[in-house]
Amino acid sequence: MKRINIRLIISSILFYGMNQCLKPIYTECVFMNGYFNDVLAGLLLISFTNLMFDKINKSFYSLLKIEGYLCLVGLFWEYITPLYNQNSTSDPFDILAYMIGGLVYFVIIKKVKKIKDVK
Repeated sequence: MKRINIRLIISSILFYGMNQCLKPIYTECVFMNGYFNDVLAGLLLISFTNLMFDKINKSFYSLLKIEGYLCLVGLFWEYITPLYNQNSTSDPFDILAYMIGGLVYFVIIKKVKKIKDVK
């Protein structure tokens, strides 16, 4: 799983960079301008967390654990961080976007695991 987590981290960063470059082109698309990067953040965060936690054999691979973790992190970022960071704003849809990123992660991990089981 280490390799897939590294690949997902790199992919998330590359898609983020592409999205930042393309934002001026699709200014009318709310999802791409406002939430796509948050979906990538959820995917990146769970990939990075699992990469670090693999070292101590504690990882989030069940959907419930992934979504619970991202929900808690999202609640912190969206409701606690604005209390001490004036540049931060709260958006409850961001939490949903982080969790969608977790769902994408879960689907990818399950597909990769199924492919490995077949070989």
